[in-house]
Amino acid sequence: MIEQKHKQFSRQAQHPSEDQVLLLVDGELNPEETGAIRVHLRECGRCQVKARRLLKGISAFAEYRQESLLSR
Repeated sequence: MIEQKHKQFSRQAQHPSEDQVLLLVDGELNPEETGAIRVHLRECGRCQVKARRLLKGISAFAEYRQESLLSR
C-alpha cells in the first residue's frame, strides 16, 4: 500500500513544496512522506535541483557556524 502511494505521488503533476524538501533533508518527515518524496526526486530533475540547492545552503550555513564558533 505504501508503494502504491509513492507511485501516486510521483505521478502527480504537483511537486513537493520547498518546505517538504527541506523537511526531507532534515529528516523530519514520517517514513511514508519520506518515501513518496524520494521516489518523486528520482523521477524529477527540477526537484533534484531544488534538493541540491537546499543541501548546499544547509552545508554552507553549518560550515559558517562552525568557523564562527571556532573563532571565538
